[in-house]
Amino acid sequence: MAVAQAVCQWEGCSELGAFSTRTKPTWCLEHLGSLLNRAGLKAVDDFPGKVTAYWLTECLVCGTVAHYRLDYIIEKMDSEKPCRACFWWQWNRDPLVSRATEVEDVNVVRQHAAEMGYEYLGACFSPSMSGDPHRVQCRRCGKIEARGVGNMACSCRKSGTRRAPARQPGASNLFKDSGSKFLSWWDRDLNSEKDWLTTPSKATRKIHWRCADYGHKFVSSPAGLWNCPTCIERRISEYRKETDSYADKSVADVPEILAYWADERDPATVAANSRQQFVFTCENGHKARRAPRLRGCPICRGQATKRKNIELATTDNAPPRMGAELAEQFHPNRNGKILMAALSPESGRMVWWRDPNCGFEWQDTPGARDKRERLRCPRCESILDSLAYHYPDIADEWSPSNPQTAWQVRPTGQTRGYTPELVCKSGHRWQATTASRTNGSPCPECSVAGKSKIELAYLEALSAIFPSVHSGLLIRSQKFTHARAWRPDIVIEADDGSRSVVVEYDGSYWHAEKSETDTNKSLDLIAADYNVVRLREHPLGSLPVSSDHYLELVAYGLTDDISRIVATIEDWMGKRQK
Repeated sequence: MAVAQAVCQWEGCSELGAFSTRTKPTWCLEHLGSLLNRAGLKAVDDFPGKVTAYWLTECLVCGTVAHYRLDYIIEKMDSEKPCRACFWWQWNRDPLVSRATEVEDVNVVRQHAAEMGYEYLGACFSPSMSGDPHRVQCRRCGKIEARGVGNMACSCRKSGTRRAPARQPGASNLFKDSGSKFLSWWDRDLNSEKDWLTTPSKATRKIHWRCADYGHKFVSSPAGLWNCPTCIERRISEYRKETDSYADKSVADVPEILAYWADERDPATVAANSRQQFVFTCENGHKARRAPRLRGCPICRGQATKRKNIELATTDNAPPRMGAELAEQFHPNRNGKILMAALSPESGRMVWWRDPNCGFEWQDTPGARDKRERLRCPRCESILDSLAYHYPDIADEWSPSNPQTAWQVRPTGQTRGYTPELVCKSGHRWQATTASRTNGSPCPECSVAGKSKIELAYLEALSAIFPSVHSGLLIRSQKFTHARAWRPDIVIEADDGSRSVVVEYDGSYWHAEKSETDTNKSLDLIAADYNVVRLREHPLGSLPVSSDHYLELVAYGLTDDISRIVATIEDWMGKRQK
């Protein structure tokens, strides 16, 4: 659902806001500048269009240039300085903190910034005392910040810790294809065939099940299924019965517990139901701490699991226990007798890895590889579950002009500070979020979806004359006042520095009730330095647009002489360029 663009909240202003909102206030571009001034800042770049996008600003007090979100500025402006350089400088000189005691070594700060993934841009203040902020720019997302040595960690490295791999387009998410251990529990007598064919693996609707162990019947959703409720109730009942039998008894009163007691404390003083841990032995002589009621030796269980994993790992084609992407980085030569298939994904054992892309080799544990930043390669700063790994075909479209590579963004993650540029096999360039592209949105120029036959006919005719003609491009401009972006039918790109030309074909059926929208679109494009040609199909009326950069022609659909109209457009463009 489209969000209506509200009016600027500045007192006495009736202009449209610079960004759309449902419930929160908005401001026009002029008064956004006034709002920044109230916060002690001024804009360096154009407003990015969203309150949650990072905006490059300059502090009016200390002159520090850094990125801040508009919603952050609004939140902080009435309580503290939004400028982090001023804030941390003042905090560092608080008598209760007293950190600014000596001049800081800038070379040490520069080296630390590089280790944390930043480009060092310089000290915010001179002289820079210990604890003072410094200007740094994240090499991953390009955000410029004022940070002290102790808090150099960009938020882009803490977000997107997604463990589950992205689902490929067309892949099934149905329960019947999930490989779940509960597939055998599906009650085919009470569930319909339609349920079996259509139920998603994470569905919340109620389904009939039959316990595979004892045949108990129950109802649960696939998303909430984890065990048989009757079996669970039985086990709880048995546990409570055993607990009641140990009431008022000490460890010394229960022979089966006392037989393995090895703690220094007197067993007669320890309750058999105690939840505290004490030292016990086992038949194999292992000593381990556990609660009295817990049976079995944890060391024996761990060794048994290890033997089982090693046994499975030595079989032919043993699958790795860790993820496929980590498994392909397991070094084939430097890990000695360590079996990859026997390693747990949470293992703390230090092993060697090698990135198949760049060949870099390093040591780390499997457990640490899948935490925090989840880096695929620490030298390339690529990440696990990246767009390039799961969608290599989309990665081939990734433009080298983007500040990050396709190995550094996730398929549905957000890119901070920019919208990715893509280049299709035909050489068309367009911008799209990673989520929209992985969800199937194609190149707008190659796609014919939503384009009429007459529009495609004009596109072909204009492409035969002009060297750079585009279809379906999304145009954004700070000069737009009626919408944040427009998608014209056809754009003829000028190669001599003059205005590019937008050609719009208004079909009589679809545009019968769109005169206001067509007018607003034309006025916005003209204001953004485009020449606009509108082909209004008979019997549509003329639009109330008066400008030297606007041409309106009457068209008659596919029966029209397209070459005649194209020649008129060419002649008009030539006059505009003179």
